[in-house]
Amino acid sequence: MGWSHGGATTLNTLFQRTDDPFRAAIAFYPSCRRILTGLNAPLLILIGEADDWTPAGRCIEMMPKGQAASGVTLKVYPGAHHGFDTLDANANVRGSSGMHRLQYQPEAEADSRIRVRAFFEKYLK
Repeated sequence: MGWSHGGATTLNTLFQRTDDPFRAAIAFYPSCRRILTGLNAPLLILIGEADDWTPAGRCIEMMPKGQAASGVTLKVYPGAHHGFDTLDANANVRGSSGMHRLQYQPEAEADSRIRVRAFFEKYLK
């Protein structure tokens, strides 16, 4: 599992070929920069629709088409910003590309907990 930059690192790790692949991976609001095919494990991405730091649109564009999509699940939370699962997040912060909004959204955070648990229960029995 990884969040933001750690989420992007999670994605990059899944592109690596290995004799001992991961059994499952989860990325919270990662920067999606490659088409999400050829991964070495099932992947769940959780991201906010209003995320202006790591836009959900990029992950939507990078989703595989057809059968290749079966190993990747993308959940976009309507109205949610970067850090939607960070209690008390409510700030604008400076990043390398300008100012970005961090905002806690309790509904998205609660749903993400349910999805993480169900995803890991499915793949890590």
